[in-house]
Amino acid sequence: MQTRTMPMVLRSRLYLLKENLPDSITGLTEVTEIYAMAQEAAFIDAEHYAVGRWDGSLSIFKVKESAYYGPVIVKAVNGPAQEGIQMLTSLYISSQKGFVSSNSEDSIAVWQLEDLQDWANLGTPKVVKYSGEYGVANRGILITANGKTYVVIGHSNGYISVWLLSGNNADLTFVNGIDIRSEHPVNPWDLHNIRGLADLGGGCVAAGSEDGNLTVVRIPDGKILSAAVYNPDAQRGINNIAYQNGILLVANCAVGDSDNNLWSYKLNSETFQFELADKVWLKIDEMHQQVFNFDVIFDPEAKGIFYSSTEEGALWKGKVNEMGKLSELEYMIVTDELGSALCMKSGILAVASYNIKEFLTEGGAL
Repeated sequence: MQTRTMPMVLRSRLYLLKENLPDSITGLTEVTEIYAMAQEAAFIDAEHYAVGRWDGSLSIFKVKESAYYGPVIVKAVNGPAQEGIQMLTSLYISSQKGFVSSNSEDSIAVWQLEDLQDWANLGTPKVVKYSGEYGVANRGILITANGKTYVVIGHSNGYISVWLLSGNNADLTFVNGIDIRSEHPVNPWDLHNIRGLADLGGGCVAAGSEDGNLTVVRIPDGKILSAAVYNPDAQRGINNIAYQNGILLVANCAVGDSDNNLWSYKLNSETFQFELADKVWLKIDEMHQQVFNFDVIFDPEAKGIFYSSTEEGALWKGKVNEMGKLSELEYMIVTDELGSALCMKSGILAVASYNIKEFLTEGGAL
């Protein structure tokens, strides 16, 4: 079975079971694999979010407006390279609507609406090239540093690229490329995908990699302020990170009886080191050998409230205090196994896996 482009949750599961799985059938030759599971979801304005899938499709949804139907697909497209969509980053500001998506090993796609039109009018994206050494885009965030707006992108080969956003045409100008690869990856495949990025403020960004490192980088010059493995005993890397008020949450895949898949750290603002505050295994079935924590996000309107989605098809909710201690953990089953991509805005939580579900949080209103 080909595993080069396989979603990490499946790759890890296959690795654990490989001794018991036949890899061929007489007379059959595998040609390709396609996964329709969602890899990424992001709000692109106040009422719309985009979902990218492993089959290369990209769908834009309008949030549910009725008790009888919804959410509604307003636009469905494919990325120019016809490859899986692993990254979506909103470029939405007051004067323009747009977003960036992953495209190929050496390019991203910039999608833009003219004059704040409806997303149904979305046209052909602009393909922006970069060095193929970086690899496909895995995560992106929009930040402000020194009065300028930058798009910061984490790539599959362990690089961060920095782009200056300017004008009303979503113009991206390449500024910097930073190599943050660990010399000793925690995973057995020598993977360095940067799937977690978080804005720490003051022009600093935290990056979480599948090689296990948590790295703080200054934007735009790319100076590395700190770098350390999130768990010296880890067998798998980082899937995503979330930051709020000095607390960083790390989502990873837990393997074995003594591992954990959600870690809480306090940021030391002087050294830019992350100090472990708490950890927990978000797990329902105690017999599972691995439980992949697919995503973690903070509720931007509720201090300390976070959500995670795990391989068991569960959506978890919890609370973290100012010391980084985790509490009030609860879960519900929302989808089939393999996990979900999460995005949130104005009290609306969208959960994307094979299907799409929306939830209203306390105080949220459609």
